[in-house]
Amino acid sequence: MKYNTYTEEQIAAFAVKLKRVSETYSAALKVFRKLSEEDFYRISATDVFKVALTDIFDSALLRNLLPDIARERIFGDYNNELENAVYYAFAVRLPYINRTSENLLISDKQLAAIFEACLRSGADGETVIGETLKDNIKSVKSRFPEQPFEGQWLRKFLSASDEVFVPPDNRNMFFFGCVPILSALLYGELGAKLE
Repeated sequence: MKYNTYTEEQIAAFAVKLKRVSETYSAALKVFRKLSEEDFYRISATDVFKVALTDIFDSALLRNLLPDIARERIFGDYNNELENAVYYAFAVRLPYINRTSENLLISDKQLAAIFEACLRSGADGETVIGETLKDNIKSVKSRFPEQPFEGQWLRKFLSASDEVFVPPDNRNMFFFGCVPILSALLYGELGAKLE
């Protein structure tokens, strides 16, 4: 297989795109959490998905739905840790995106360079996500099927971080019900647009 050759600038651009899609994912999580807390019926979940997919690299579109979320730390003291883990979750899946893309054709060495650029930019979450780049590259080479990108790690992370996410109440059912849909939609769109 002939791989594309990417410059340092293009590698950095991949890392920026992964960062931006993770910011969009995080902003959507904040909107869903805010809706589950107080505005349950003010904005349709479908509208949030549509806005997130309008431009997966522009989280400002979601902040326009609920302007307060830009200033609020909806996930409290672990807000930054969550955002870094989301960034890691997208970055560590790059080998699978590369496998399904017809145009990317990124070598393992360049996948590692993009991943390192993401780590330098704040991606952090190996213990939270439970995946490594090396393992995912090996899985791709072995042609193992990709595990669904559903955000199951998010429920574990949030439940361990704050007891408010533990009970199966209406707020949590709404919020955690939106997570797998959001995860699949943004991940699928990333695969189509990361070229």
